Amino acid sequence: MNRFVILVVAAALIGSACAAPRSRGRAVPQAQPTPERATFAVVIVVSGSPGTSFEGSYGELGATKPVTGTVPTRLTFQTAGGFSVALQKRDRPGQLSMQVIVGGRVVSETSTSKEYGVVTYVHRPAGQ
Repeated sequence: MNRFVILVVAAALIGSACAAPRSRGRAVPQAQPTPERATFAVVIVVSGSPGTSFEGSYGELGATKPVTGTVPTRLTFQTAGGFSVALQKRDRPGQLSMQVIVGGRVVSETSTSKEYGVVTYVHRPAGQ
């Protein structure tokens, strides 16, 4: 009988040691795996007066990269979150237009013909 009691007590102690960690009588939450966020394609079509030069930046929020170019130009990248685009004309005459396509859908179209005009767009997916 004593062996049976000792065996039951030992099994209970081992079982409690293998249970979820506790802190002062409360269960410590277990780390949940971070769900993978789907990426989507972004296309920025820069158009307007052919040969008009521009400069600016584009990319994920907080991690944009510089860009310089001339009309027409097409910029593409993949992202899983928010992004921004800001382009400024470097020439006085001419038009600078920008079309932003996210996941195959046009989300913005803007243009400027002002001297050193600027076109911008900021994208924040739901939940950000």
